[in-house]
Amino acid sequence: MIRSGYGLVNRKKKCTQPVCDEWIRFERYAHKQKNGIWAMIEDLSHRKRQQAPPHNNTKKTMINLCRFIPLFFCIVSVGCVSATPSPAPVESRSIEASAPEETVTIGGTSYPVPEAWIGQKLDAPPLKTPPLVQIPQALTKDQSNIYILREARDALVLMADAAQKDGVSLRVDSGYRSLWYQRKIFINLMKKGRSFEDLVRYVAPPGYSEHMLGTVVDFSPGNWRFAKTPAYAWLRKHGGEYGFSETYPENNRRHPWESWHWRYRNPAGSGTMKQ
Repeated sequence: MIRSGYGLVNRKKKCTQPVCDEWIRFERYAHKQKNGIWAMIEDLSHRKRQQAPPHNNTKKTMINLCRFIPLFFCIVSVGCVSATPSPAPVESRSIEASAPEETVTIGGTSYPVPEAWIGQKLDAPPLKTPPLVQIPQALTKDQSNIYILREARDALVLMADAAQKDGVSLRVDSGYRSLWYQRKIFINLMKKGRSFEDLVRYVAPPGYSEHMLGTVVDFSPGNWRFAKTPAYAWLRKHGGEYGFSETYPENNRRHPWESWHWRYRNPAGSGTMKQ
């Protein structure tokens, strides 16, 4: 406890200010200076009562007194303020603007894009022939007409020839699909009673399918059974040599495993593509 101009200040009270130690040191200094001022005032009063001739140091004492009088009133005010605890600082919270919801429109109705597909929308313009070229029907399921970009088609033909030499047959079930075609898949299946929420668990929503790029093929059979075929085992071992890779491998964190879905990525500069 110390005495200030307005009463007692509890020095042991827990300080909530971040500069507590500095504040206490200043308070001690101010207390000493205040005691010095009171001593000078009492000395002058005592000399006046005795009507003694002025001391040689009286002038110096008056100068010091005039110097410390403003400090005295400052100390008294600070002592009053220090007795009142300051409020705890309020933590500022940053307000993050919520990202706009991604939606797709199917049959005139908008549907929210599931979290697994957020941020994966593709900006791919519609493709026509050319630059799309037809995959040889001998390499497609049921000799159907399937198209992809020329560079991907040429790499596919080389890869299928190499697989055939190893006794493995590669047959393509699907290739390029436009945004319109992907939307049509959803419309037809939803007419049969399937819900959007159920379909989007296994099929990319319109605008999010890699088939729009013209560099993706689905091998036959285009379902979970493909993972148990010699074709899948061969692709895992040799597909990268021709620029093909599995987009949705087993145990990926965002999408179900699609062992049949393979994308061609230009391996230029890698030195791995066989001619």
